[in-house]
Amino acid sequence: MEVLQGPSAAAQSLHEEGVAMMRELGDQWGLACSLCFLGASVAAHGDDATARSLQQESAAIFRELGDMALLAVPLSYLGYMAIRRGDCALARSLLEESLRLWSTQVGTRWGIAWRLEGFAGLAAKEGQPERAARLFGAAKAMLDAFSAHLDPIDRLGYDKNVTSIREQLGDAAFGKAWAEGRAMTMEQAIAYALEVAHD
Repeated sequence: MEVLQGPSAAAQSLHEEGVAMMRELGDQWGLACSLCFLGASVAAHGDDATARSLQQESAAIFRELGDMALLAVPLSYLGYMAIRRGDCALARSLLEESLRLWSTQVGTRWGIAWRLEGFAGLAAKEGQPERAARLFGAAKAMLDAFSAHLDPIDRLGYDKNVTSIREQLGDAAFGKAWAEGRAMTMEQAIAYALEVAHD
C-alpha cells in the first residue's frame, strides 16, 4: 500500500488530539467525526488495522445517533479498506450502503463521485476493467462539473487503478468505456454502480 509522508503526520497528531478532547467532553457527534478523520489519516500512513477500528467506532456512533448522512463517510472508508485486503463481498455491502445513504440523505455530486470511485476500484479488483473505466469516467465527469479535485489520500489509489485498467484494456477500449461513463447522468451512474455491486 502506498503511504503518505510529510504534512499529513502533523494532521494525524491534531486528529488524535481531537479524539481525546471529544472523549473528554462526552461529545458523541464530535467524537464520531474526529474518529473518522483520524482513521483516514492513519490509513494514509499504512496502518489499515487501526484505521478500520477507528472507522468502525465512528460508524457505530453515527448509527446510534441516527445520523445516516454522516454514517455514509466511515462506511466508504471501510469499503475502500475492504477492497485493499481483498474482501470484495464486504466492500460491496459497505459501498452500497454508503452510496444509498449519501445519495438519499445528502446528494452532493462530489460525495457521489467519491463513492462511484470506490465501486470502480472494486470492479478493478474483481477483474472487470471495462466497468471500472466507466465508473471512473462517470465519477470524473461529476468532479469536473465543478472543478473538484481528489485529495492526496484518494489520489494514490485512483492513479494506480486508472493506470492498471488502461493497461489491461488498451487505449482505445479504455477511452471508449471512459467516454461511456462520462456520458452517464448521475442517476444512471448510481444505478450502474449498484448493478455492479450485485453482479
